[in-house]
Amino acid sequence: MRVVIAGGAGALGRRLATDFEGAGHDVVILTRSPKSDLRFRQALWDGRAVGDWASELEGAIVVNLAGDGVVTLSQAARLLHTPTVRAHELAAAGRAD
Repeated sequence: MRVVIAGGAGALGRRLATDFEGAGHDVVILTRSPKSDLRFRQALWDGRAVGDWASELEGAIVVNLAGDGVVTLSQAARLLHTPTVRAHELAAAGRAD
């Protein structure tokens, strides 16, 4: 089965991708900035608009790790008041479905 990980180029995404691959799944990372050191197939996306990446969702399991990382309490508080990052990403994925 294909597993698409939005925002999967970070530490958590790489770990999940490795685990899914080890279980025999085809892994695709949706990323805003492709990484040369990432061995998984990568599809460029901006988190806002439907693009070529949308075809990767066909029949896939989708894990959404995209968005700002929460490192401190002040950042967490800021994110609670700015939900547009997640809203745009979810809306783009919904339009692609």
